[in-house]
Amino acid sequence: MNHCARLLAFVLVITIISSCEKDITPVIELTQTTINLPTNESSAEVSFTANTNWTATISGTWCTISPSNGKGDATITISASDNFSSRARSAVLKIVSQNLVKEVTVSQDYAQLSTNVLELSFPKNATTQQLTITSNTKWIIELPLNLVWVTVGTLSGEGNATVNVSVNENTSGPARSSYITIKYGNESKIITISQARSQNSLPSLPQLTSPSSNATNVATLTNFVWTASSDADGDNVFYTLSYTKDNINWKDTTVTVTSVYLPSHLEENTRYSWRVTANDGIESVTTSTSSFTTGSKRGLAEREYSIALDAIEPGSGGKAADIIFVGDGYTAADFQEGGKFHIDVQEGINGLFNVEPYKTYKSHFRVYKVGSYSNESGVTQLDKSIVKNTVFSSSFNGGSNITANFDKVFEYCKNISSITTDALKATLVIVLLNQDRYAGTTYIWTDGSVISLTPVAKSYPAGSQYVNILVHEAGGHGFGGLADEYITNQGQTITSSAISDYNQWNALGFFANIDIVSDLTAVKWKHFIGLEGYSRVGVYEGAFGFSYGVWRAESTSCMIDNILYFSAPSREAIVKRIMTRTGNIYSFESFKANDVERAPSSAAVATYSKGFNNITFQPLSPPILLKK
Repeated sequence: MNHCARLLAFVLVITIISSCEKDITPVIELTQTTINLPTNESSAEVSFTANTNWTATISGTWCTISPSNGKGDATITISASDNFSSRARSAVLKIVSQNLVKEVTVSQDYAQLSTNVLELSFPKNATTQQLTITSNTKWIIELPLNLVWVTVGTLSGEGNATVNVSVNENTSGPARSSYITIKYGNESKIITISQARSQNSLPSLPQLTSPSSNATNVATLTNFVWTASSDADGDNVFYTLSYTKDNINWKDTTVTVTSVYLPSHLEENTRYSWRVTANDGIESVTTSTSSFTTGSKRGLAEREYSIALDAIEPGSGGKAADIIFVGDGYTAADFQEGGKFHIDVQEGINGLFNVEPYKTYKSHFRVYKVGSYSNESGVTQLDKSIVKNTVFSSSFNGGSNITANFDKVFEYCKNISSITTDALKATLVIVLLNQDRYAGTTYIWTDGSVISLTPVAKSYPAGSQYVNILVHEAGGHGFGGLADEYITNQGQTITSSAISDYNQWNALGFFANIDIVSDLTAVKWKHFIGLEGYSRVGVYEGAFGFSYGVWRAESTSCMIDNILYFSAPSREAIVKRIMTRTGNIYSFESFKANDVERAPSSAAVATYSKGFNNITFQPLSPPILLKK
């Protein structure tokens, strides 16, 4: 009986204790919630406080924990294996007490290693160079067993390091090469080691040819020319051009060619000395010094600007209608005095200002040109698999479409002291492309900025030559904001999508030369119809690429066949823009009084009669509207 009573009492005590344990609210406080482990085999500890029993688990198979259960405060050790994979990995440690769960995120990076170079090139002499290793893991360096002329200062390590790599003097004759291997994780990196031959033939001595010794009146954008060096060993030779005006402070330019134009002016009327060093990558030879004296400043330096046409009759505050010419595919030689860029710009100016109303209002314009040197002559033509290294990366992309680096074009324009970002919103920028090809594209931004890409096409028939392209693209689209009057979709009515495009342009104040209504009392140019001297003006169906549903004002104009003549509404739109940009007030009466050419000139008609073919004529690309 007493034994049963004692047993009953014991069970009662255990039950009470267990009941009290369950009544405790579990608390676990972690010292951290994230752990980052290195890539190599490693461990870390997580400490926490707890007021009751707990269990722990971890989700990753690449790591283990100990202990996995306990009671009260504890420290869990997390052990991870090497991570030699190509990606980081993570796991979650969960510590659980009744319904309370606490988590710790465990991550381990993957093995990574990079070096500052992949090849070390040594001269023939015994030399030491440093190899910089950037890593987050352990690494070892291995050399081929037969590599006896290379030694490495440190063959193993962990993390970042600078390693000395040394070579013995090469006395064996020919150049030699080998490699070392850096191993880390499951990866490796090869570093090539090369050493110059023990015997080397010097490159031949260049001969300085221009400027000649003691030459005077030399262009300040000096062209230095010398003869090429030959190398008996077949080594590639590069040159260092050095010049000075005081024989103390020398300026150096390293090139692989034998003709160099300076991108900036030398001082006027100043004596300079120059020399050239030819280097075959092993040894070098230097010419004797030659001297010359510069003359007055001439030519256009890189990013330098000059005024090609100044405004004789600017508006209030000296305001003029600004035009800027820059070039793409023109090399430094083209910007010398009398160079091709200057010739092409002048031809463009003459062509544009020989067409009304530009001819009559020429005195209101100020035309700039900016030096923009390209490394190669000509322009990229992707549709012909031709790639050129040019300053604005212009590219013919097929058909008449051309693109360019517009941001860089605007950047060059802002080398002009008066041209700011705001000023560009009312400035016509013409990019002359040094490529004999018929094409052209004008880009107009919603803030008013304009770039007209104009190739200098010379070998094409009437209507498709440089001046025709420039007058159509720059004079028509770029400055006048005019629409194309071409019909490219023969027999088709204007689509709803095209009408939407037209409305967008129209709302921004463009396309004064076309309309989608034909009512003589409502069309945009109704004020010209029936007016004395404007018998050519009417409503002619077909424009904006479509045969029907859109009308133009005259049967022919620059915007339909590139003839050097603008229709009456086009001329008016151009004059309005001239007045706005010069700060003058437009009046229709003043426009009529100065509107001296109301039909194509006999010269324009004669030019077309010689070579224009309406059947083979190819329209230029339509203007492209961009948001800004």
